[in-house]
Amino acid sequence: MKLLRNTSQLLALILIAACRKTSEVPAATLQIMTPVNQQTFAKGDTVHISAYASYVAEMHGYRALIVSASGDTLLDADEHIHGTTVNISENWVNNSLTAQELKVIVSVEIDHDGHEMSREVIIHTQP
Repeated sequence: MKLLRNTSQLLALILIAACRKTSEVPAATLQIMTPVNQQTFAKGDTVHISAYASYVAEMHGYRALIVSASGDTLLDADEHIHGTTVNISENWVNNSLTAQELKVIVSVEIDHDGHEMSREVIIHTQP
């Protein structure tokens, strides 16, 4: 009887472990080609954001942001696009009246479960 109970418990543990969904998601590739880190832009210059993403399965979109150190969003562009490779291209014209440091953040939505990957570079603006 004890052997039957132990065998049943072991079988239950094996079934529970086999049915668990893994939360590990393979890493995507995401590279920002432009702008380059620490690049400086004069007033009136266009910041060209160019990035490339790839993943083993179909991705579900991207977002490109330019954010100031104080948290102001200067550019917020996104596109709901499907594919295993995504070419990202967005533009923003520097109209800054003061010199400042900005973050360019590019992210891709890997799936509809909320998994994403992001990269960022720092740029500088001059009035």
